[in-house]
Amino acid sequence: MKAYVFPGQGSQYKGMGKGLFEQYDDMVQQADTVLGYSIAELCLDDPERKLGFTEYTQPALYVVNALSYQDEIKKTGDFPGCLAGHSLGEYNALQASGAISFKDGLKMVKKRGELMSQAPKGAMAAILGSTENEIEWLLKNNDLSTVDVANYNLHDQTVISGLEEDIARAQSIFSEGNIKFIPLNANGAFHSHYMKPAATEFKKYIHQFTFSPLEIDVISNVQAQPYTQEEIKENLVDQITHSVKWSESIRHMMKLGVTEFKELGAGHVLTTLIEKIQAHTRTADKNIDTIVDVDSTEVNLSSDNKPAIEDAKKTVIAWNNDWPVGISVSCKNHGEILKTRTQAILLFDRKATIYMQGYKGYFDLADVQPVSEKKMSVDS
Repeated sequence: MKAYVFPGQGSQYKGMGKGLFEQYDDMVQQADTVLGYSIAELCLDDPERKLGFTEYTQPALYVVNALSYQDEIKKTGDFPGCLAGHSLGEYNALQASGAISFKDGLKMVKKRGELMSQAPKGAMAAILGSTENEIEWLLKNNDLSTVDVANYNLHDQTVISGLEEDIARAQSIFSEGNIKFIPLNANGAFHSHYMKPAATEFKKYIHQFTFSPLEIDVISNVQAQPYTQEEIKENLVDQITHSVKWSESIRHMMKLGVTEFKELGAGHVLTTLIEKIQAHTRTADKNIDTIVDVDSTEVNLSSDNKPAIEDAKKTVIAWNNDWPVGISVSCKNHGEILKTRTQAILLFDRKATIYMQGYKGYFDLADVQPVSEKKMSVDS
């Protein structure tokens, strides 16, 4: 089964849509009427340098994505079995599914962009080389609860969102070992609680629109599950403040039987992400197969593992009560003395683990032993 996916904000560039505008005059004229300016001029020439501003970026991407889908269907006649869009791109997925018209979708996107551009000035940053669990734990335990996770793009690529000063403070926390902290060219704290006023106003605006029955499954950013007809308006409102569960969405489509993904619109950002998600998922599945007999239907993991899970929880609590972050430790299969970078955490809700300074992955807490300062001085 094939899926079409549509990119969101951040994929825009001057010249996007070249070769499409002249082919679909009716759609371009509709866009110009709704927007009150020439969409082709904005995308191709950007004479006033407005393309990077949210209220212009979002309509521009929506139009280019929609034209690209129209062109793909015209050339191939090949309709997808599933659709998804990253943030703004979800509107294109809904339009391609038949739920909304091109014109109504553009009206919604125009209003969305205007409201989001009025939110408090914020910033975003990509965290590479760290897991979702670790990022959430570090934010919580470093007094950065005001920073939200905006995008779960890959198993080791997450985007955080918040006020400029908080994102700047987070940089020192995420700058150890192999973790990379990359500030993004964003002028707002998108997909965070700072967008709540925008979501509230958008909810009032979207009430006027009627959505037709979905003809093709669309995977929701908010839930990483197929949309239901009743949830369309609610999901589009929630999407403004909630995290984009992109990695989970792609994995769900793979489970549904999607074997081919094609990105339509501006750029190839999603294509690269999907290739990495597919590769990681297949590797993880192989690793699981070597450990677990997947054909065994008599094993009840949830009940059999309850004692082990409780023991892991007690181990984590005991460690955190006894040892501070930064303690020197010895680790199995590591000759040198290491230092902890986090408190102990319960990974995957069942495994007692901890992270070390200078290392990307987690360490099993059973393989870690504290080293006294006295012992370290003797060894050195």
